[in-house]
Amino acid sequence: MKNQNTFRMWSRRLLAMMAIVAILMGTATPALAEDDRDFEVVNKTSTPLTHLYVTYPWDPKLTDDLVPASGAIKIGASVPVTFATASSHCIYDVHAIGQNGVTWAATNIDLCQTASVTFTDQRVIVEAAGDDTDDEDDCGDECDDDAPDDETY
Repeated sequence: MKNQNTFRMWSRRLLAMMAIVAILMGTATPALAEDDRDFEVVNKTSTPLTHLYVTYPWDPKLTDDLVPASGAIKIGASVPVTFATASSHCIYDVHAIGQNGVTWAATNIDLCQTASVTFTDQRVIVEAAGDDTDDEDDCGDECDDDAPDDETY
C-alpha cells in the first residue's frame, strides 16, 4: 500500500513537471520559430509559379527549390517562406519561374525589412515590413511619411 501511494505521488509530480515543460515549450516555440527574414510570396501572375529560390546575391547558383516537385504556387495564392536556420545575413535575391517558363527576380532585397514579395506579370513588388497594403491611408494624420516605399523590380 505504501509503495502504491509513493508511486502515485511521484506519478503526479512527473505529470505536473511534464505539463509545465509542455506549457513552457508551447510559449517558447513560436518565438524561436520567428525569423526577421521570413516573408510571404504572393503570386499575382497569370501562371502558377513552379520554382522559387532564395539565394545570396554573390552566389550565382540557385539553392534548393522551395516549391515541391509535385506542386506549384497557384495563381492568386500567398505562401509563407520561413528560414529554418539562424543567420544575421539579411540581403538575398528571390527568383521565381512560372509554369510557362517566364522568370522573375528581385535582387539585393533586405529580407529583414520585407513583409512580402509579390510576383506580377510585369514586375516584382517588394513590400516593406509594416507597410499598409491598402491603397487608402487609414491612419489619418498619424501616418509615417518617412516609412520606406515599396520597391519594384
